[in-house]
Amino acid sequence: MRKSLLVIIISLLSSCNNGLEPPIERASPILSGNIIVTGGSLLDSATGLRVAAFKLSSLDSASQFYNEILSGNAYLSDNLLISKADLDTIPFKFEIRENQINFKYIIASVEKNGDVFNQTAVGIFGENNSPFEVNLIDDDSVYIEIFVDFNNLPPQPF
Repeated sequence: MRKSLLVIIISLLSSCNNGLEPPIERASPILSGNIIVTGGSLLDSATGLRVAAFKLSSLDSASQFYNEILSGNAYLSDNLLISKADLDTIPFKFEIRENQINFKYIIASVEKNGDVFNQTAVGIFGENNSPFEVNLIDDDSVYIEIFVDFNNLPPQPF
């Protein structure tokens, strides 16, 4: 009886490698930056300003825009519009849920009339309306700037 109890205790003690040590948390990739307004003013009907980052290189329709977000293939920021008077430089930040991601299309968009499904693209992360890609791996942190000129909007993706 004593031998079997001793064997059980020894096997329990030898199997407790690190005891109750919590698992190591991995840092998530972060995409952050600023929306920089260079000209014009926000429409009166605008009730939101958001950043959307997509894995696709272009969007063909409004339904594709929303399907990508709802399916988890894109990220949509919280509403960044605090005050229409403070539209100069608006910071944003995404914590990415995946360890590796390649965003091919990142836009700033204006939400109209309080309807998250009524968006207008107002800026593209890129040059001459050609998007730049952003690759994030593990604990990368990438900073970008999206320039917005309300007098000269980019082509609408949908």
